Amino acid sequence: MSNLVKRALTTVIGVPAVVGLLILLPQGNHLAFCLVVFLASLIGSLEMGFLLFKNKRWHYALGSLLPVLQFAELFFEIEASLASIGAALLLIAWCLPEISHGKADDFRSSLDVCSRKALLVLYPGFLATFLIRILALDAFGRSGGWLLLLMILLVFANDVFAYAAGMLFGRGHGGIVAASPHKSLAGFIGGGIMCIAASVALCMLLFEGIALLPGIVLGLAVSITANAGDLLESLFKRSAGVKDSGNVIPGRGGMLDCIDSIIITAPVFYLLLELAA
Repeated sequence: MSNLVKRALTTVIGVPAVVGLLILLPQGNHLAFCLVVFLASLIGSLEMGFLLFKNKRWHYALGSLLPVLQFAELFFEIEASLASIGAALLLIAWCLPEISHGKADDFRSSLDVCSRKALLVLYPGFLATFLIRILALDAFGRSGGWLLLLMILLVFANDVFAYAAGMLFGRGHGGIVAASPHKSLAGFIGGGIMCIAASVALCMLLFEGIALLPGIVLGLAVSITANAGDLLESLFKRSAGVKDSGNVIPGRGGMLDCIDSIIITAPVFYLLLELAA
């Protein structure tokens, strides 16, 4: 139960912090929150680089500049797609040296190396750009700060209640997903139900323009993508042979362990908001 308490405490501390950043500190086009996104991407990129290449190199952090480019693109009204262009240029710059370095093993590992570098561009840096994109939206009578707050609160709700349901009702029934053997069906169901309930409640309280059905759809979508993000990072860690990506967040592990569900949920949530707008 100690991990459950740590997760609950992290949520109790994290929720007010997110509310403060998104709602109470919107100055400078949410500059404070965007700086937090950059810092999380920076630490997460370094952790991902270590998982992929088993070493620590400063240039693994370059992917964290993509949210910065996204911020500049949206809030300074730059017409060029800076984040997408930056991602493409970074991938090219990282893969080109393999033309020379690959000859060490007759280029047998070159495709694998370039694929890992492509993943490092995408995860977490490029995925984190969608958090910035959500901030620039207006939907259901609310600004992007409120929309992003809704998404993050639902991710928190899914995580805490999935863990609690798994601890209470899922013992001895894990192993339904090989990438994360401790995950149980009870956890997935419990987290999903509470995420949908939280979505409907929050939509009724905070958003006048979201009816019951859209609230259910948003909650279900967040639950599915949040679980997918958690499982995807478990796959990465299992492949790398580590338990946690780091030791940054109490009760959670590394930065990637903390943001995995959020960065996978963000593109889907962004898409749903765009479709609803």
